[in-house]
Amino acid sequence: MIRDRAGVSFDRNAWEEYARRISARFGDYRHIQDSGVSLAASAENRYLVNSENSRVRHGKTEALLRISAEAMAEDGERLADSLAYYAPTLEQLPPVAEVLADVAKLADRLAAAIRAPILEDYTGPVLIEGVAAAQFFRQLLARGIAGQVDPKRGIFLGGPNLPRGLRNLPLRKIFSAKYRLPITIEN
Repeated sequence: MIRDRAGVSFDRNAWEEYARRISARFGDYRHIQDSGVSLAASAENRYLVNSENSRVRHGKTEALLRISAEAMAEDGERLADSLAYYAPTLEQLPPVAEVLADVAKLADRLAAAIRAPILEDYTGPVLIEGVAAAQFFRQLLARGIAGQVDPKRGIFLGGPNLPRGLRNLPLRKIFSAKYRLPITIEN
């Protein structure tokens, strides 16, 4: 099945004006310190031809409008929010009036976050169990670490992408001493 070749044709000036109108709206909000609007459109054509005389061409287009804004709370905390619109074609993106209404809501969310009370620091225990514990550890401490452990002894045996000095590392002993908590080492 040979379908029409996908392509993107558009009125560059009209779409630049669309993006500019959205971007200009951020000027109405004094608390917004940085903002961005990006509009991308693409076409992709895939072909399959094999020795059994099958021929397939399938094309698709897509459009993506991304809008981001940043503000800063009084304590210096950077706050960010964003919007994203996906459509099969540029013409199917929402009208500028709808996007501007969403930009106003985004600006209001950031203003509310600026006004939100600062939470007290919490130094109490945090209980992370099961799979969440391993995921938490991986995200914070061990991104990209691959290797084997000895769960009974609580030792990291080593891994292919780590220096030799990190072999036979007594992780359970190290973390138990540091955090004064029972530690389980598993793969």
